[in-house]
Amino acid sequence: MGEGGERRAAEPDRLALELGREKRRKQMLEISIFELRNTVAELEERLNCVEDEGNEWKTRYETQVELNKQLERQINILQDKVELIRGKPAAPYWTYSRKSDLSRTEESRTRSSTSDMSDQCYGEGMDYLP
Repeated sequence: MGEGGERRAAEPDRLALELGREKRRKQMLEISIFELRNTVAELEERLNCVEDEGNEWKTRYETQVELNKQLERQINILQDKVELIRGKPAAPYWTYSRKSDLSRTEESRTRSSTSDMSDQCYGEGMDYLP
């Protein structure tokens, strides 16, 4: 009967040790959960930043495409003027006269718009320099 008494006396000690281990495990799990939640929050924040950068690059691309279209129009206008100056008119003079007036107006608008977009692109580019 001596063994039975020792088992009963050792049982609370063993249970206390096991309870202590379980409490430490629970505490470690709670710390891990806390750290994982923080990591998820940081990653979501970084994702939002990346998405914002994507929109910025899309805007830059669209601006550059528009600028290229305007430059293409301006090139065509200038090529027409060069042909007129060289004496290779493909149409009657009065057509070129009217076209020249329209070209000046278009050229003025194109220069103004091109200048504005160029300044905008330059300013945005300066934001990324160290």
